[in-house]
Amino acid sequence: MVFSSPIFLFLFLPVVLALCALPGLKVRNGLLLLFSVIFYAWGEVVFVFLMLASTVMNHFLGQWVDRETEPARRKWAVAVAVALNIGTLAFFKYANFAVGNLNALLWAVPRRAGAHGSGAAADWDIVFHVSRVVVCD
Repeated sequence: MVFSSPIFLFLFLPVVLALCALPGLKVRNGLLLLFSVIFYAWGEVVFVFLMLASTVMNHFLGQWVDRETEPARRKWAVAVAVALNIGTLAFFKYANFAVGNLNALLWAVPRRAGAHGSGAAADWDIVFHVSRVVVCD
């Protein structure tokens, strides 16, 4: 579902707005979280659990930052939270790029037929195979 689709504009959005506009609704944030997950799952079900794990991680990181009273410790907590979020983003954004380049590099390394060395060529084949399996190919 995209923001300009008729199902979003004429069904999903009005239902969410109507429910969130109810006076005295105490679970508004939980409702918005639920509808956010439904909206995301509509187009990309595979990564819903990753998004939920990230949400839970950020919730606890936010609680950690809030609990710290010393400025130095609070800055450390914020730095850890930012590093974890940027690390997660970088991993999922650039993992395929890094593995693809590693695979191209490994296939470019010449191999001698019949060489009986340390078995490094076989080890690189295993790395190639495992990296292809891990990255969904």
